[in-house]
Amino acid sequence: MTSNSTSEPGSRWLLRAVVLVFVGLLTYGSYFAYDSVGALAPTLIKAWNTSQSGIGWLYTIYSIAAILSVFLGGVLTDRIGTRRASLLFSALIVVGAGMVALSSSVPVACTGRFVFGAGSESLVVAQNAILARWFTGRMLAMSFGITLALARLGTLFSFNTMSLTANRFGWRGALWVAAG
Repeated sequence: MTSNSTSEPGSRWLLRAVVLVFVGLLTYGSYFAYDSVGALAPTLIKAWNTSQSGIGWLYTIYSIAAILSVFLGGVLTDRIGTRRASLLFSALIVVGAGMVALSSSVPVACTGRFVFGAGSESLVVAQNAILARWFTGRMLAMSFGITLALARLGTLFSFNTMSLTANRFGWRGALWVAAG
């Protein structure tokens, strides 16, 4: 064996590890922004002159968009490829989160959450398609678990940083951080 052939399995593993981290970070931001509304709920209730049920509607609208879009997201991912689909769905997430940050009421924020939900759950479909190309067999389930754990860190950090961010930059500034 040449030195090239013996180092290939190690370099392939390293490449897979890098892919795994970056693919996991795709949905990290989505989960962070998704939970920013819950983390800021008391502040948003006052700012938007609404109730807890108004905040609940933001989650309901997201879920409706997600249910309606995942099939289309899968078809689109197969048709245009994972790279383009990931960029498209990420753009929808940013646009939707930006619309929420610009909102002055729950009905306007619901529009943003609908766009956000369409992109976010479709991004998970594209993420899984990427993982299925890079990982096989017993490594596939492990890769799903690792990327989901990375995404859930977004939830953790959202609930632990958004109120601090809102105290420093205001609730709208905190929502812009989530959109970023």
